[in-house]
Amino acid sequence: MSFYWRAEAAFVLAADSMGRKAIYTVVIIVAALPLFVAMTIEVVYRLEMSNTIKPISQPTPGWPQAVNDAIWASFNETAPIEVRPLMPWNIMMGFVFSRTSLGPGSKIAGYVAQHTLINARVQVRMLYWHVKVLAMTIWLSRHWSAEEIIAEAGRQLAIGGNIRGIVNASDRLYGEDLSALDPGSLAALLALGVKGGGAVDEPQLLERRNRILRRMFENGSLDEDELHRALAQPLRLRGSSGALLEN
Repeated sequence: MSFYWRAEAAFVLAADSMGRKAIYTVVIIVAALPLFVAMTIEVVYRLEMSNTIKPISQPTPGWPQAVNDAIWASFNETAPIEVRPLMPWNIMMGFVFSRTSLGPGSKIAGYVAQHTLINARVQVRMLYWHVKVLAMTIWLSRHWSAEEIIAEAGRQLAIGGNIRGIVNASDRLYGEDLSALDPGSLAALLALGVKGGGAVDEPQLLERRNRILRRMFENGSLDEDELHRALAQPLRLRGSSGALLEN
């Protein structure tokens, strides 16, 4: 007997034992529950953002496309570079099927949302903090472009305790302009900041760098030869980064 016929037979038996009115009531409640949850998410989002100062988008810095590609890949985002506006049903599906991502661009938008609230010195209980971060992530996905979010993520990049922003990091750790960095050096720089900074050992840093490079290759930002050259390249951070590496 097929699954369809078994389900129909079970429904008929349940209807006979419970009464058709009761079973129809249960079906309606189950069918209406997702709509209720979606409406609740949207209401909470709108109430939360009505009491939150919205960040002001800064002009995009005009970085080379390779820099945008590398930042995007460092958050394990996939091509193409786009941020899909988050709607309640996206969030519901994300929580049910993929807790790591709510949609294209949601991970990097979540990073920007979190650091925006940290910079605003928002201090609330942990559960409420997650609600505020989610609300800010939704707002960013609906109001900022992917390029604006990437630029802000690059400005917020934290390496160690005293380096803030990808431009400053390039100058301090390589002594070069950001646009002059090759893919391997750029990925290594981002690997230092991808976990929020702090001390890492060299094998750990190489693993993070290589993961970013492989994601760039999968996204079409690097060809196979460029990938192999970047993977074979040793770390060449300047001595001023010694506090970031544990030898």
